[in-house]
Amino acid sequence: YAGPYYAIYVNLRMFAAVAPKSPAVARALAHLRAAQRSDGGWGQGGAASDPLSTALALLGLAAVRTGAPENDPADRDRAARGIAALRAMGSDGAWPAYKLIFKGVGAFHGSRTLTTTFVLKAALAWRA
Repeated sequence: YAGPYYAIYVNLRMFAAVAPKSPAVARALAHLRAAQRSDGGWGQGGAASDPLSTALALLGLAAVRTGAPENDPADRDRAARGIAALRAMGSDGAWPAYKLIFKGVGAFHGSRTLTTTFVLKAALAWRA
């Protein structure tokens, strides 16, 4: 998968189910919280915030928001800023395609449908 956010999301989802007090949860959450940008979104490397990274980061935060010892009330504000950034990134009810799945030698797959689905799932996770 392209970038760190899909892996962080699926691992946080797994740890929330089997080991919510794992130190890995605290490290992953610290990374997500520190990586949020001033525009409210998340992005890969030096590139601008993008809707796929933002949605996956929000899903990661949502995966452990209850029951984890590292639950931070400020995550609701982080999520609100992230959702606002997602609204600003969409134009016609959908979001542009971003790299998600590695297909080999520099080739990636991404689609508007995948990006939009993750954005909508993040919005529902935070009830935006």
